[in-house]
Amino acid sequence: RDVAPSRGLGDVYKRQTYRDGQKSIVIRVFCYRNTEDISDLWVEKDSGLYKDTYQTHGIEHAISENYGHTQIMWRNGQCTCSITGDISRADAERMINSIYENGG
Repeated sequence: RDVAPSRGLGDVYKRQTYRDGQKSIVIRVFCYRNTEDISDLWVEKDSGLYKDTYQTHGIEHAISENYGHTQIMWRNGQCTCSITGDISRADAERMINSIYENGG
């Protein structure tokens, strides 16, 4: 689903939700016009900030569990991306690796 830009002309936000029964995964991509608008990869964890990283293909991916959901966040160029859902840490790492399998 496309959502109207919220920061300024040229910014793009995309969100897609996948469901399987009671479980869901949400993928978000926000591409910024200016890289100065992109914040560091700290994520919220049960009302605090937390940073646990998984590095692959020269890109740092922050992984956390927050209120029973796993969240992956990373930056690639002018875009920040996230995957949030009912997945394990091992599933998160497999998802990250699958992104780069074909040179992605």
